[in-house]
Amino acid sequence: MKQLPLLIYYFFTTGLFSIGGGLATLPFLYDIGHKTGWYTAEDVANMVAIAQSTPGPTGINMSTLCRLHAIWYSRSCSWSL
Repeated sequence: MKQLPLLIYYFFTTGLFSIGGGLATLPFLYDIGHKTGWYTAEDVANMVAIAQSTPGPTGINMSTLCRLHAIWYSRSCSWSL
């Protein structure tokens, strides 16, 4: 639960500073994964593949798939973005 404020901060700043749709968030997502170790570059590639194949906005689908093993984390990512 200690990671939740940090998670909200990272995804809120990603949504605030990335202009151009869901694929514009990729550099931010790679940076978050590199800084925190929450996911790898391969995980980001899998998130993009799944988000592109499901209906809805790509950025929201990618933030929901952040894989932090708790429903509140994935909901917080989506709400923050």
